[in-house]
Amino acid sequence: MSGYNNQGGFGSQGTPSGETKARRNYDEQTLIPVTIKQIITADGDPTGGNDISLKDGRTLYMVKLVGCVRSHEQKSTNITIQIEDGTGLIDVKTWMNEGDDCSAVANMRQECCQDFIFVRVVGQVKEFDGKRHIQATDIRPVTTKNEITYHLLEVAYSFDKYQKRKESGMGVGMGIGMGYGIGNMTSMPKAMGASVVMNQGGGGNSLTEATIALIRDFGANNDSGVNISMIINDLVSQGYSESELNGHLSLDNHQKRLFIAMTVAIPSTYHITNNILMCNLNRDTNALNTKAMSPQSKKGGDQEVVLEVGRATSTSNVDVRCNSSSYFTRQPKSSSFLKYPLTFSQRIREYRHNRCIMAPLAYTVIIALIVTAFVGLLLALPQFLLGLLLAPLLRRQKWIVQFLYQNSVARWGHVSIMKFAGKKNQINGAATKSEELPGHSQTINQRHTVVPGRVFIHPIPQFIDNISYLIVSCPPREAAGKVPILGVLVDCGEDVKVKAHLDGIYKKYYACFYTSNKEVKGIELHAILCTHRHHDHTAGVGALVKELSTKRIGESEETKRISVNAGRSGGDGQPKLYEEAPGNVIVVGGAVEQVPHCNLYVQNGCFVPLPCLSLTDGDATIENDMNAVVSIEVIGVPSHTRGSVVFALRNRPAPNILTVAAGVGGQGTHSQTHLFTGDAIFTGGWGAPFEADLERSRDNFLKNPKKLNSKHGNSPIRPQAGSLSTERCFVEVLLRASDPYPSGSPSVSSRQKTLLYPGHEYTTDLLMRQFDQKTISHDGHWVRMAPSMFFETASHYFMSAHRRALSQGQKLLTVPTQLDKEMIVNPNFRTLKRRGEHLVNALLLWYEFGAKNRVPASKKLMFTPTHSRRKDSIFTTLYTDDLNSILHALRSGKIDPVSAADQIEALEGRLDENLISRRPIPSTLPSHKSVYLGILAITILGSAPAAMTLSDANIMNMPAPVDSTDEILISKRRLISALREFDLLSGGESVRLEDIIALLWDEARLDNISEEQASITDVESSLDNDVIELGLLKLSMFGVAMNQPSWFSKYCVPCRQPKPEYDENSWVTTCKLKRSRGELQRHDPKTCLLCRDVVSK
Repeated sequence: MSGYNNQGGFGSQGTPSGETKARRNYDEQTLIPVTIKQIITADGDPTGGNDISLKDGRTLYMVKLVGCVRSHEQKSTNITIQIEDGTGLIDVKTWMNEGDDCSAVANMRQECCQDFIFVRVVGQVKEFDGKRHIQATDIRPVTTKNEITYHLLEVAYSFDKYQKRKESGMGVGMGIGMGYGIGNMTSMPKAMGASVVMNQGGGGNSLTEATIALIRDFGANNDSGVNISMIINDLVSQGYSESELNGHLSLDNHQKRLFIAMTVAIPSTYHITNNILMCNLNRDTNALNTKAMSPQSKKGGDQEVVLEVGRATSTSNVDVRCNSSSYFTRQPKSSSFLKYPLTFSQRIREYRHNRCIMAPLAYTVIIALIVTAFVGLLLALPQFLLGLLLAPLLRRQKWIVQFLYQNSVARWGHVSIMKFAGKKNQINGAATKSEELPGHSQTINQRHTVVPGRVFIHPIPQFIDNISYLIVSCPPREAAGKVPILGVLVDCGEDVKVKAHLDGIYKKYYACFYTSNKEVKGIELHAILCTHRHHDHTAGVGALVKELSTKRIGESEETKRISVNAGRSGGDGQPKLYEEAPGNVIVVGGAVEQVPHCNLYVQNGCFVPLPCLSLTDGDATIENDMNAVVSIEVIGVPSHTRGSVVFALRNRPAPNILTVAAGVGGQGTHSQTHLFTGDAIFTGGWGAPFEADLERSRDNFLKNPKKLNSKHGNSPIRPQAGSLSTERCFVEVLLRASDPYPSGSPSVSSRQKTLLYPGHEYTTDLLMRQFDQKTISHDGHWVRMAPSMFFETASHYFMSAHRRALSQGQKLLTVPTQLDKEMIVNPNFRTLKRRGEHLVNALLLWYEFGAKNRVPASKKLMFTPTHSRRKDSIFTTLYTDDLNSILHALRSGKIDPVSAADQIEALEGRLDENLISRRPIPSTLPSHKSVYLGILAITILGSAPAAMTLSDANIMNMPAPVDSTDEILISKRRLISALREFDLLSGGESVRLEDIIALLWDEARLDNISEEQASITDVESSLDNDVIELGLLKLSMFGVAMNQPSWFSKYCVPCRQPKPEYDENSWVTTCKLKRSRGELQRHDPKTCLLCRDVVSK
């Protein structure tokens, strides 16, 4: 009779523990579950043999592990796959036998040759040239995430089982089997629980039940989990001794390990998503934490156990899209996400955004300001002394606004002022035409199509210049006239105007479809999406939800036959979001934003579960499910507020939706994205970064343009401060606006199919500011740009000013705006393109003089961006001489009409050429200012926006803030995508910029790294080749030294700038090139169309 032996594999019952060599042939078939780190750190055979032994004494022959594929290489005779399981990397090689392998095995092997999928490997550990690898006998993809957890539990149980047998000196007894399928996973927890009871003698059963009861009670009633010391203290109070408890819980104080088998002995009556047990095994503490993510529900289903081993890695800044369940149904607590000690700067960040600390401090500062000002007046202090005292506080006035603004008094004051000021711009629907509704604009006739015949967007004016948006979902053709129309609202400042527009929109567009169904009386609103918490976007949420709740309580029995749920996005296991919400209305907001009345807290990258109305008509069920036709993705943009989000509505179902409506997302249907940006992005501008880090005066080049001349490669960069945080959010929205699951024709530009819906009607004012000399940025003068940008911006301003200058009752909105036009008229996008141009010049210079290698000749292919002309422009500007020359040639018969039409169509492209061409001086190093601008461009374009605090990063699924500029992670894919969006990938004349960037990444990883340092596992080795620290890029590109001195040695006074320091071994220092402070400019006044009339011929 065979069982589980003391090495974690299969053996025979009763085998003596001392038999090793005699059982060699049999033990070679032993299958041991391990992690990659165990294989790497295993001891070799001191006698020179082939035996490899684990640290606990077990000999490795056949092993099993589960990991993620990082790269693969397929040859004619074998396949080599590099996998990672969170503890290390290892190569797995499997041989291909053309005649022996069946088609099923070959297909399964091919399925494993995909990056970033989990696979299960069974094979033998081999060592060649001092490097270990696995020769696989079986490799197949993982089909369920529970198999990953199961494997980690299997490793822990195998190790503990062997230790117990080794300490007791007993032979191998009966154990659990190591099956391959996921179907027999339930046997492992049961066996584990049984082993605990057997080891404890007669009293073990009651003690086990008491421990399980404590874990269940603590997990259900406490969001922060339960520590093992709490369990021990509670059991001691019940009469158990500490020695008995230590033996029962298998707790070894010397090795600090926790026997996890006890924790999984929980009844399977808890559903997978209604009660998730989190087991945290920390290297530094013996802590067992349990969390109930939502109220317990006695439903059938499998139990999911999540095991987290070791320190958490930073969030990837490239692909942050999550599945639809990445949200919270209760307000998450920041303290529960802080599992490790914080550094000083991280703790300061936590305090900076902690309401319990900052709100009283804000009140104290206000009182101090009033008292100080009063004392100053009384004592007649000189003005400069008073200013010196108050200046540091006044520079941080946004912090005061951040915490005092949430006060109920501040809410009442803000809303009252906006209502009073907005009365002059209101349209009185009773005094004018019946179809006109109250608001600052006439929007009843404005409707934008998302899915023809199914989904539409209606703008709703609010207050002075606010705009809310109503997303309407009509039922499919077979359910038309039976199931009501669904509504999702984006922001709600005034509930009265929202209700008026709901009735008006329904009567004008949709009431005609329900003439025979008197039960349907309007649009059924079931979701309110809030971009951020400011009162002009959320003041009407509470009143609207309350009225809808009162209305639906008194509905008729016929209407109550219609049920609302999360549809395809929820599945059978999701919580009843809509059924349990007040009035069947969910209020969606950022997980750290503290939106009033919010009951669904979403993360960056998740998809909002949209409502679905179901009507049972006899045996048939008809639905109006928004999830089948559209999806709404959440994009985190922490700048205007710490938890601001942008909602991306697409005419595609979410990636997790397997069944879609007929005719939706098929071939030939172009993907279109509708971005509800709130106050993050306006047409022609952006929202103030109220809750970003404080921007120093020397970093604000708009107010202090001369400060830019003092910057160099060692100047600190604070990408989370002020306007830089806004720029990173712009790049994030630009890259995420593209379709994450494209289909249809690839020739259609994603920017042309993307529309921006801002939260305010600021277009005219923001565009007008761009022509004011006082507000033009230092490097943003129109003369530095192509003429087409000036005329396009002026054209858009004239159009918007015309719409807003109409009489009362006829004013029209200027939104939405196409993203490709926004990239021209918005100063922030123009700034980002100039940063990209700085980066391109720096890359070409590095490749010419600093690169150690060359791009292979096979890759020297030119990338030519395709420029599609804007067909939606109201005005088209041309050079008069060019047009006259074509007209003269056409009249004289030199060209035919077809050729003339082609030449006229190409004339608009002439305005894309700069009148004054600029380029760096050849064979010279860039100036210190250019080095700083290049590093700044890499940071802004190549790194994702980070959360404001470490706890925010964990809650919102975003990168964490870093203490040093050199520690910022830069993504290669993100950088290339950003340059492609700005049409900057044309590169040089012989090599593509993509290949230069790839070469830079490869060489930067090897700079200044000794053999000893290369053998140490660091951040870079745990990530793929896509991300790299900014410090390594600075060293490779510009020679900027990485080991920067402390801030105390840099600054002897707070205002002093550090001196530029370059590494003595870098190419910048060793080459013979000189630095240049200027650039080459080319301008011929005799040929320039703007200057030749004033130059003598």
